[in-house]
Amino acid sequence: MLNSLIEKFKLVKDFRRNQGKRHQLWVVLTIIIFALLAGNTSYSNSK
Repeated sequence: MLNSLIEKFKLVKDFRRNQGKRHQLWVVLTIIIFALLAGNTSYSNSK
């Protein structure tokens, strides 16, 4: 299932500008999904 999800993320067109791009979009999306599943609601460290 995870491989299927990652394959779908790889199909998403990257809308970001090249400036400052450090990671592939599918990696960023995967990390965001894992963070949401872990209960995070913000990218900030403080709660």
